[in-house]
Amino acid sequence: MIQVVIADDEMRICQLIEALVDWQSLGMRVAGTAANGLEALDIVTKQMVDILITDIRMPGCDGLDLIARVRQASPRTHMIIISGFAHFDYARTALQYGVEEYLLKPVNRQELQNALEKLRGEIEEERNVSELENGSWKEEDFRRFRTLLVTDLTDHRMSARTWDALRERYHFETGVNAVCIAFCLRMDAKPGETAEDVLLEKTGTLLEMELKPVARDLVWAGRGGTVRGVVSCGRGERENLRDAMKGGLSRIEARRSIFGEADFSIGLGTEADVPGTLEASMRTAEKAVCERIIRGTGKVLELSKTQPVMTGAQRILDTFIRDASAAIQAMSTEKLRIAADRFLDSILTARPSSGWEIRELTERAGSACMIYAAGGEGEKEADAFLEKCGNARSVRELTDALYGFLEEQIRRMLASREEDTARPIRLARQYIDNHYGEPISLDDVSAAAGLTPSYFSVLFKKENGEGFARYLLNVRMQAAKELLRETGMTVAEICRQVGYTDVKYFTHVFEKENGVKPSVYRKLYG
Repeated sequence: MIQVVIADDEMRICQLIEALVDWQSLGMRVAGTAANGLEALDIVTKQMVDILITDIRMPGCDGLDLIARVRQASPRTHMIIISGFAHFDYARTALQYGVEEYLLKPVNRQELQNALEKLRGEIEEERNVSELENGSWKEEDFRRFRTLLVTDLTDHRMSARTWDALRERYHFETGVNAVCIAFCLRMDAKPGETAEDVLLEKTGTLLEMELKPVARDLVWAGRGGTVRGVVSCGRGERENLRDAMKGGLSRIEARRSIFGEADFSIGLGTEADVPGTLEASMRTAEKAVCERIIRGTGKVLELSKTQPVMTGAQRILDTFIRDASAAIQAMSTEKLRIAADRFLDSILTARPSSGWEIRELTERAGSACMIYAAGGEGEKEADAFLEKCGNARSVRELTDALYGFLEEQIRRMLASREEDTARPIRLARQYIDNHYGEPISLDDVSAAAGLTPSYFSVLFKKENGEGFARYLLNVRMQAAKELLRETGMTVAEICRQVGYTDVKYFTHVFEKENGVKPSVYRKLYG
């Protein structure tokens, strides 16, 4: 049974989450609830907790602090953030601690169910792999077990601190006088497309062919357009490893017909002489592959020991936020394009700088100017923006992603304004449709729409294409014709039914609008 703990300072939220899910059908049980981070940490350290569901802000020990402590105390515990704070910075920090899911309040039953089902699959796979340690190995099982090293490094869950522990936990060999180096092979697909898993698998295999002769051991896994891996080699063999990486890129390039318009780059991490520095090596490799934004794709990329820092980064960010915010408030895509181009020019002229820093600056710019992101389409667009930033192969692609994301904010504001304008007119039409049989006036309808008569009159004509009196007349005439065709009511009765008190006047208006008297219309169409 999978053990779950729920932490939120509002007990009703804990109760709601507990009630939303059929835990038994998922093979799970709620092992406890906590009103603050310290209580949750106490439960996790005393019990074998598989999943922690926690809010971000709680008294005593907030959610992010709790996640960091749980990661140290129980590296195998999976975590889900549920919070009302829809902000990139929270999501980014949570993801850095290996949080698998970031859900927003109010909690959506299906989203929570999907997240739990996903984690159940991962937990079951981890348990199956552990069971394999005591049984016979198949080749694919053994490889799957070893790739947990890459998964744990990526998700900040690697707990081995000695080479012996690394060998015992992941069956990863190093040998005497060894170092380990992480790498990231990035597959940048054609814009608008995604890197397919089968192609990632192929690139990993091609790279492995080149690395095996220089590696004491090698393990890799593909996910999200990137093949991440770890190589162990002797001290002083980094140059040979770099050459092998270049050979791998050449081998992949020779099979470009398989990969279409995709581009490839490799980021090489720092040397880890103890397992505890392997995560730092992986983070460095992830940052290094971002250098393709500046230096281009098709290269083996490394960070220098004295990595440059962009001059005036905060000033560039502040200027863009000011200009973009003004453009968004004015709902001007033209001004937004100017702000984005100025942002691009500022980045390109602000030397020195790194690809990782430029990407992070762009993400911060999007976050700061974000208006619609909580739930629904807005949240999806925010996720899509971050994904585009990760896929960008140049600074131009980054700023285009930023412009596209913020342009969507303007589109949403325009749609909202149109909705605000259309709503009173929609209410007015509904009022007329429901009350046309009564002696209604402009004052009556404008009051129903919540507008002054003069403003309502102008707005109604602008939005509807005709004035209030003409619209009311058309509604009444349509109703009269329908009654003449489909009922046996007298003309006098129909006259009163559609809002007129004078039969002679009604007959005159009807003939003027339809070309025949009511009685003739009935003979022709009744």
